[in-house]
Amino acid sequence: MSNTPSTPKPSSFGEVRKFPSGYGQFPYLIIRMHYGVYMQIPIQLGPPEAGAPPRPGIQIPNLSASQIDEYRVNLDSEVHDILVEHFRMWKQKTEFYNKGRKIECCIVESPDRGYYFKDQEEIKSSSIPRGGTLLSATSDVIGMNIPHYLIPQATEVKPSPEENS
Repeated sequence: MSNTPSTPKPSSFGEVRKFPSGYGQFPYLIIRMHYGVYMQIPIQLGPPEAGAPPRPGIQIPNLSASQIDEYRVNLDSEVHDILVEHFRMWKQKTEFYNKGRKIECCIVESPDRGYYFKDQEEIKSSSIPRGGTLLSATSDVIGMNIPHYLIPQATEVKPSPEENS
């Protein structure tokens, strides 16, 4: 099998890590497609910049810069409540239009914070979905057997010239 743009390149044995721009950043929605297969939908909190290319995912309208700033430091802020309400209504409409097919999904806000919607339950948890096969909104494989978010790369700290003398 060749490594074409549509074929993810394994980063190590049994893993694939190929996040397109806009994916793997908090917050995002995970939809459980079936056992071990998940779809990630980025959640865009800020408005798109003028002239910038379109961003993937769901745009949450009418959030002020101060609301977004508060959410970045306090996940229990008003923006969390807006996200929960938005996706509660989205889940109800989607299930209705899919002839009652139940959807399991999770708003993932940080590496240790998820808000699950399963059946009629809503559960805040310190555990988030990970592993399995991760798909983009266009059903491309973007991850296998990895966390569903980008892990910041450590930067190498070089000693100053004074420390070397």
